[in-house]
Amino acid sequence: MPGEEKGAERLMDDHLKSIGLHRKKIAKDGSCLFRAVAEQVLQSQSLHTKVRAKCVEFLKCNRESYEAFIEGDFEDYLWKLQDPQQWVGEVEINALAVMYKRDFLIFQEPGKPPVNITDNNFKDKVRLCFLNGNHYDSVYPISHIKNAALCQSILYELLYDGVFNVDRGSLGPCQRTGRASDFLSDDNMAACASSDESDQDAAEPLR
Repeated sequence: MPGEEKGAERLMDDHLKSIGLHRKKIAKDGSCLFRAVAEQVLQSQSLHTKVRAKCVEFLKCNRESYEAFIEGDFEDYLWKLQDPQQWVGEVEINALAVMYKRDFLIFQEPGKPPVNITDNNFKDKVRLCFLNGNHYDSVYPISHIKNAALCQSILYELLYDGVFNVDRGSLGPCQRTGRASDFLSDDNMAACASSDESDQDAAEPLR
């Protein structure tokens, strides 16, 4: 139920905030795990297809270590895994941990510590939040989000003033100001008019 999902997310967000962490929402599709890993390891969610492809190749090359954990034909499993909408789980997480030499800490219940699901004693970590039975979001220190927000704000300033020469008065509520705290909530964003709506507002009345 949507209401129950929102309630669970709110409880988790409150718990994470109480320990200095923030849940960054990831698109809810079959690639959410790969998106989160691509962002945390390679600094770009857009590389999620490459992370998935590398995972498939790693599993293929290390078949003897993973085949026993797969139900059905292993070749069929690998073929399906190439689909960007194919949901994944613990087998793929363990493969990614070895690939990138990072243990995976996963928050699953509010008020409880994360589970080290890979436990390989790697120094670096990937922090995730597992909610609603099938979805992974990224987890970052709040300080990381604030610093990223500040960098983004500076970048926008440079683009608006130095590249596009945009009159900021025309941006209205769509422009994000330089308050880093605004970026800590995905729900604070003011609704921006669509391009169609903006064009309609600027046009002369229809006759």
